Amino acid sequence: MDPRAATLALLGRTLLWLAPCLALWYVAAGPIAWLPAKIASPFIGVVADVKAMGLRERGVVYSVSIDPPYELMRRGTGAATAEVEVASATYTYGIALFLALSLATRGWTRPKLVLAGLVIVWLSSAWGIGFDTVRQLAISPELASHLALGAAARTAIAFGYQLGSLLLPTLLPIALWLAFNPQAWRRTPGA
Repeated sequence: MDPRAATLALLGRTLLWLAPCLALWYVAAGPIAWLPAKIASPFIGVVADVKAMGLRERGVVYSVSIDPPYELMRRGTGAATAEVEVASATYTYGIALFLALSLATRGWTRPKLVLAGLVIVWLSSAWGIGFDTVRQLAISPELASHLALGAAARTAIAFGYQLGSLLLPTLLPIALWLAFNPQAWRRTPGA
């Protein structure tokens, strides 16, 4: 088969599979964020004490407490509390993309690879959830004095947030699919 025709056929099959995969993901987007949100909790704990975590519709809510720096404590400033809501579905849609790509290339013949890819994409959403939570805490005017983050820390948070919200959900599923399906991207002799 002509490589261009094969690529277009793969694209067409992927688009056909994407609609039902996105529908399934949309229905499950809230509950599937629970484990990645739990995994992100220790990371969030670096800047704030996570008191509780729960699901709210298609998102995750963290209740956190932040102790002030020593200087503010000496002046009588107590811990600050905040509730941070993260739209976790923003970070889990890659699951639908990976599943659609896998089904378009007859992934049901290799269920272990498809399952491994789904788990990797699913758990990688913890990165985005964690950095989104820390980002929201860092930009809160009420909490700025309690966090006392330097320029390097703010830059790292911004970079981590961008990586988790823009790159991981879209590029990781495609990269995993390419790794699991080398025949789809390797040139055939004489092509």
